Amino acid sequence: MPAPKPKRIRKKPGTKEETPPPPPEPEPIPEQKKGKLITCTNCGKELLEKTFKYYHQLKCKPKETSHQHPVLPFIKSDSITVDFGFQRRQQKQERFTNLIANAF
Repeated sequence: MPAPKPKRIRKKPGTKEETPPPPPEPEPIPEQKKGKLITCTNCGKELLEKTFKYYHQLKCKPKETSHQHPVLPFIKSDSITVDFGFQRRQQKQERFTNLIANAF
């Protein structure tokens, strides 16, 4: 006969010693990789090469100088009517004239 298993003894919840959880370990601060720094010619900011090349260069506009293009007044000409179905209408008329000519 196999040996009997020992009984499990359940501890009462009130008698359990409560120990505070250990404090969380401080997260290591990641070191930033040092890249090549570039100064923007338009605004003078100093940025990483990748940031400048792929983002800042596209967004930063040069400072405007006093050169302003003269605004030409818009001259409205006679209204132009655009008909996109012109060729279709012409083809239908040709078919009808051909059918009528063949019918006689």
